[in-house]
Amino acid sequence: MMKFEELFDFAIHNKSIYYDHITGLPNRNCLYKLFRKLQLNNKKYGITNFALMLIEFENLKHINGIYTGHRFIDEFSKLSAEILKGCINDKGIMFKFDGESFIIIVPYDEVQEEKVSALAESIIKKFKNYVKVNFYEVSSTVYIGIALYPKHSVELDKLLELADIALYEARSCGKNTYKYYDKVFYKNFQRKSRIISNLKKAIDNHELYLEYQPQLDIRSGQIVGVEALTRWKNYELGSVPPSEFIAVAEETGFIIELGRWLIKNSFNRCSQWCKKGYPLITSINISAAQLQDSCLLNFIEDMLKEYDVLPSMIKFEITETQIVELTVKNADIIEKIKRLGIGIVLDDFGVAYSSLNYITLFPIEEIKIDKSFIDMIGKNDKVLIIIDTVKYLAGKLGVKVTAEGVETEEQFRMLKGLSCDKIQGYYISRPLPAKGIEDLIKHKSVI
Repeated sequence: MMKFEELFDFAIHNKSIYYDHITGLPNRNCLYKLFRKLQLNNKKYGITNFALMLIEFENLKHINGIYTGHRFIDEFSKLSAEILKGCINDKGIMFKFDGESFIIIVPYDEVQEEKVSALAESIIKKFKNYVKVNFYEVSSTVYIGIALYPKHSVELDKLLELADIALYEARSCGKNTYKYYDKVFYKNFQRKSRIISNLKKAIDNHELYLEYQPQLDIRSGQIVGVEALTRWKNYELGSVPPSEFIAVAEETGFIIELGRWLIKNSFNRCSQWCKKGYPLITSINISAAQLQDSCLLNFIEDMLKEYDVLPSMIKFEITETQIVELTVKNADIIEKIKRLGIGIVLDDFGVAYSSLNYITLFPIEEIKIDKSFIDMIGKNDKVLIIIDTVKYLAGKLGVKVTAEGVETEEQFRMLKGLSCDKIQGYYISRPLPAKGIEDLIKHKSVI
């Protein structure tokens, strides 16, 4: 195998053009130049098969906001480059690519694809640990998308596109993941592109609507509240599940506009219900990205006035995962929202860190036990002990407990025996339009 330095002769006297000034690594320009050189004479360099690995780090903007300004990302990039160099040694060539991503080219024999997988796994393992930057210990998730030459393409731009598609798939499969490009991924990528294109026009085209899932007070048997859920039906895509379009909205930043639409319409519906004699407390999901919106508090105040809604009739739900991402500034906004009289709910309890410490750090008045716990009722006796303990501790702290995802009579009966405050799920009803909620209250108000 040749020495990779031979490929870089052209760049020695053109460092400003071919090298990244922060990390000192060859850059995008150098990658294109090298690729052309390699294609013209790959036999000379002994490289006939190689993997193009696109490496990207998550949460850098969030980390940057917490610590020391834009210079922090520069320092993180330098350190990341050194760690990556240590992983590849002389196994491949590394480039600093666009933004905060890196490219690694790894030559391999056609029958030794596992060599590439082993390198990807070693990189992920290395970045699972905390990285110390400027006296701070930080952890950033890493994703890797891999495209193979010539198996997937012989064109660099196409290889980069396919590696990016594989990277997108890796993100959707969980933290610290790598994926090789597959034709199936391309269909997923195309659908995502269509979702992005159509979602931006969904509000103006009046394609969004709300459904509401009722919440039952276990003691009284009365429906006392609802969770407002955004739905989207598009003329091209049909009904798009929230699991698809909410993730895209968060990734593209459209979640701010979408969140405002949800707040506005939920407040309006809550106001109408109160005037009709249905005092239903309306819960609204709010994302960490929305809490970073400097105009959020003023917008909430304006909507309360516009629709003449009592703040006590509104609750905002924040997931455990989102709370982990909050900065001190965002936490302050939660305090201000609480001071308006709006309730704060910790959603999906049991999915992430499940720490009751959040109740002491944030003004949380209710926690929602995740459906994954409720599903195990009747299958694992330990689950009931955990739920009972959570309910006891929460009660001592003055926090209500709601069980979500309740689907069976057995689950309902056991949760009632544990004195949970409320339940939500198909056992009561699937999400319904506003008229359906009114009909449900009229004809099935008691269980």
